[in-house]
Amino acid sequence: ARALPSRSPSTPDTALGGDVVVKFKVEKKTGKLLDIAADPTATNAPAALSDCIVKALDGLALQPVDQRTGDATFSWSFKANPPKQL
Repeated sequence: ARALPSRSPSTPDTALGGDVVVKFKVEKKTGKLLDIAADPTATNAPAALSDCIVKALDGLALQPVDQRTGDATFSWSFKANPPKQL
């Protein structure tokens, strides 16, 4: 499993929230995710967050595989937490 890069608690980014909608193809017989891209018309999160999601999906494959090519759309909703007082 891949994780999003963590940020230092001293430099929180409270703007990293919103919806990221990603479209991709699923290669037949392998399940590999191809042509992964954030949907600019449905994504309202900052580009840094959607870029992170696209990079995290790169190289992944779905199991079990299928004999047909698939088209997929998946969405995530993120909410930035307010900075913690130490």
